[in-house]
Amino acid sequence: MCALHIAALEAIARDQDVGPEHLLLGLLRDADDPVGTDLSAQERRQRVLLGLPDHGPQPIKLLVESRGLSLETLRAALLSELDPDR
Repeated sequence: MCALHIAALEAIARDQDVGPEHLLLGLLRDADDPVGTDLSAQERRQRVLLGLPDHGPQPIKLLVESRGLSLETLRAALLSELDPDR
């Protein structure tokens, strides 16, 4: 599932317009999945045309982990901001 779709679902679940926080949540969730595991051939070609990898770990995951952080920690912090009453 792509980050934009995930962002839309997160915003809908909260009865909100899609904002940067939803996009970030979508990117973090999408980054958990190695590139290529659920992409069609056309989606892979589009990624290559954009200069993005068509296989292997997500670049966002590599960047986050290179800073000594984890996707889950960032996602949990973001969710606590989005859903302070939970």
